[in-house]
Amino acid sequence: IELIEYCNRGIVIFEGKSYEKKCLCPPSYFGERCQWQNQRISLTLQIRPVGSFDNKFSIYDIFIYLIDNENEIIHSYEKINYVSSIDCNTKYNRYLLYPDQPKNTNYTYSIRIDIYEKLTSKYYASWYLYIPFPFLPVNRISTQIRIPSEKSQLSINCSIQCGTNGKCFKYFNSEQEFCLCDQGYSGRYCNTTYNCSCSSDSTCLNSSIC
Repeated sequence: IELIEYCNRGIVIFEGKSYEKKCLCPPSYFGERCQWQNQRISLTLQIRPVGSFDNKFSIYDIFIYLIDNENEIIHSYEKINYVSSIDCNTKYNRYLLYPDQPKNTNYTYSIRIDIYEKLTSKYYASWYLYIPFPFLPVNRISTQIRIPSEKSQLSINCSIQCGTNGKCFKYFNSEQEFCLCDQGYSGRYCNTTYNCSCSSDSTCLNSSIC
């Protein structure tokens, strides 16, 4: 019983020859004994393909980002490998952690979901999720996205300037526009550079996201 309670919600391990007790914490907790709760977004997501027969047998890479609305910097992310014919009834539960604990109340955050075709790594579509009640330390959001039969097209007469390093699109579930940056660039207007650390046969979405 003592070992079970030692790490609160975590797992006890013994380190080194001295068998010193250490704790492995789940994503929702941190601290030497997993005694503090991370401020986070708890997202439950279901994904459904719609439209053509081919779309229901496609494979996608789905990226879920927690971004700040001012600079559109990615603070945490999760990746899902989605096979339409197998995973259409699956409910995914993912944690997105705020970069600071406690979180910085000077920023507002949102969730962006990008989908890429698995076999070609080509961009397909994006969704925007508003985070309600930003004062809460833990926000629980449940949603379903439906993958359209046709991929998103460039937004004509875009209201924002993406420069030469990005392209303007609309979110599939909103009239809001955003810049989809080329490899090596990030930020709201794709004017921030980064060095790609991915392998040569991968596509960089961020300095550490491949």
